[in-house]
Amino acid sequence: MSFALEFTPHSSKQEEINLQIKRDLVKLQGINRYLLCPDLDEIKKNEAELLELTKFSVIEELSKKELNDFRDFEAAKNIAIAELSKSMPLDRAAKLALLVAYDTVGYGPISILLEDRSNIEEIEINSPTGLICIYHSRYGRCTTNLRFNSEEQFRITINRFIYDSDKELNESTPIIDAQVGESRLHAQIKPYSISGACATIRLNGRKETNIEHLLSSKTTNFDELAYLWMAIEVRSNIIISGAPASGKTTMLISLLSFVPRYLRAITIEEDVNELKFYSNVSSIVSLYGSKQKNSISTKEQVINALRMRPDLLIVGEMRGDEAKELFAGANLGIPFFTTMHSNDSEMSLIKRLLVRPMAVDPQAISSLDISIQMSNKGVDCREIGEIAEYKWLSRAEILDGGIQVGEDMVKIESVSLNSTINPNLLKESKVVGKYSANNGITKALAIRELKKRAEFLKEICSNSKSTLELTECIYRYNVGK
Repeated sequence: MSFALEFTPHSSKQEEINLQIKRDLVKLQGINRYLLCPDLDEIKKNEAELLELTKFSVIEELSKKELNDFRDFEAAKNIAIAELSKSMPLDRAAKLALLVAYDTVGYGPISILLEDRSNIEEIEINSPTGLICIYHSRYGRCTTNLRFNSEEQFRITINRFIYDSDKELNESTPIIDAQVGESRLHAQIKPYSISGACATIRLNGRKETNIEHLLSSKTTNFDELAYLWMAIEVRSNIIISGAPASGKTTMLISLLSFVPRYLRAITIEEDVNELKFYSNVSSIVSLYGSKQKNSISTKEQVINALRMRPDLLIVGEMRGDEAKELFAGANLGIPFFTTMHSNDSEMSLIKRLLVRPMAVDPQAISSLDISIQMSNKGVDCREIGEIAEYKWLSRAEILDGGIQVGEDMVKIESVSLNSTINPNLLKESKVVGKYSANNGITKALAIRELKKRAEFLKEICSNSKSTLELTECIYRYNVGK
């Protein structure tokens, strides 16, 4: 087993940058905390044999102790040190004891990677014994020197990782999705994985996702957030679209800070729980849907949610026939937020909604108000590419013109493009129009309110605040305005 601390970034960089990456990623793998040093490159044959024997000793000793948590890492490490130090110097025993602890009560070769959720976004296992890859938040996709010894070790480790989810990866369930704490795992084995086995573990970092995070990462700006805040307040139906890993879910979670706390919001997700309300919304119901056989589908959960008198439906990702029910609910006056895999233009998004598997009724499609197109321009560079409004003839939002959609006509306008709000289109914005109508003010005053909100967001985000503090400030603004 090789534990050389080397990573190969998949992008070409200057030599000095490569050296900096190597230093940073050595720290990432835990060299400071776990003493995993380059001298572990070569594990001698007699040491390897001793490690295997020590594993049995650790398991036996832990069983005798009758620990409440059999996965006690520190206990396993100390037992291994005591056993190994009989045959080698203490410093060498301490280093090798970590490997024993990782294999007995940890998660094998991925244990080290799981320790740095703030930097590692995903762990990618492409084959049971191939080199494990990661997606680093700063350096992108990197290849590590870590690997599983066998397909059996891969299965044991994955099943140990998902133990608390009451699922198991085996011949009966060769494809699984599982929620493990804040992480999400997808794994497959033969016959569906040609390589024998593969898995992806998406690690949700310990940092809260909020509007301040969006601003600091330059995903959006104060003007766009103020517009979206107003759009949520006037009960707009919003789809956040984009390619995989473009920041759709992060955007959705962050926008939940603008949801008024008095609303009854129902979230619906498929198999995993990513949507976290960090606000003080008083009435939240979280439901699961699934694509698995004999399970309640996402579509059925949307139907169930409509029976629960919701003020807002939030679907983690819209993929199939649940879209039809979601739009049907919107036509009953129940707004929705959702994400959707699409890297197409605004009109192409409508075309996708109209055809299978979504098959939204053409008469219901006119409830779509806003699409937010997310763009992934490289490592740690996700941003809003465009915010578009949909104006419909059937809803008297336009008088003529537009593009034919069934028997209806739609006009699509880019309120914001490349992070810049169009002031001319803002004057004719349906969001501004609804806000002015709801509050009995002119559009000019509504636009002034939007600018006021942008300044307010700038003020409260100037000092680092927790998500709850941010949402509390937004709530107080809404109450006092």
